[in-house]
Amino acid sequence: MKIAQGAGALKECDFHDFLIEGLSEIEEAYRLGNSRFSSHSLGGIFVNRREMTDAIKEVVEDAAQECPVCAKVRYE
Repeated sequence: MKIAQGAGALKECDFHDFLIEGLSEIEEAYRLGNSRFSSHSLGGIFVNRREMTDAIKEVVEDAAQECPVCAKVRYE
């Protein structure tokens, strides 16, 4: 999640504690993750790059387009 947030592929709702889709594409998160993996700054969280990119893909694809709380208020 932190890699995707750092790359702008995910962002926090301005009002609620939900992660939603960001403005950048997932490729930006892959690039940031690969850079951090190469520099060994991830502290061994991932065994290999594939595990890291799969985790990034899962968290970005599972993110909502908009905050569910904001959407509920907006559409009521």
